[in-house]
Amino acid sequence: MIIVLKSGTPNEEIERVSTEMCTWGLTPEKIVGKHKVVIGLVGETAELDPLRIQEISPWIEHVLRVEQPFKRASREYRHGEPSEVVVPTPNGDVVFGEGHEVVVVAGPCSVENESMIIETAQRVKAAGAKFLRGGAYKPRTSPYAFQGHGESALDLLAAAKAKTGLGIITEVMDAADLEKIAEVADVLQIGARNMQNFSLLKRVGANPNLSF
Repeated sequence: MIIVLKSGTPNEEIERVSTEMCTWGLTPEKIVGKHKVVIGLVGETAELDPLRIQEISPWIEHVLRVEQPFKRASREYRHGEPSEVVVPTPNGDVVFGEGHEVVVVAGPCSVENESMIIETAQRVKAAGAKFLRGGAYKPRTSPYAFQGHGESALDLLAAAKAKTGLGIITEVMDAADLEKIAEVADVLQIGARNMQNFSLLKRVGANPNLSF
């Protein structure tokens, strides 16, 4: 469910409406568009009467139900506004989203040694990429296959980052490794094998400073 506020709604009123929604047991998410502000409501909204919400402020233009799945990613939830993800890197902020240039990510499947990853990072940067992708921990079908250098590979990725200013993308496979990986990585890669590892996904999603 979303609340569309009228153009020119004062910030104080936006905050008041958001605070009121919190008292209803909902989580409001403010979405600032070019002309209007939308408040997305996360929580149990199925039984809520939109007219009841409409009455809490004369600045509310209308209240809409979002029928699409994956609500937070839908344009309906954002009232037509495209979403953006801004990732800070040593070379400056990199923006993913409509209207921005395509962000190129490149790098090896796994980090093997320092000279290899730094040379690769320099070549990747020269080719126009914004992020270096390299695996410190590698998922394998066989337990006998190389599974990455682990924590020592994170140090090598940090060295490549310091040398080139590129953002770092690497895969996290276990919630126990999340904090140390997040110290180096600017974006966390979640592989297909972990798409239903809900404990890991919740840990990653609970940190607002992480992208994935």
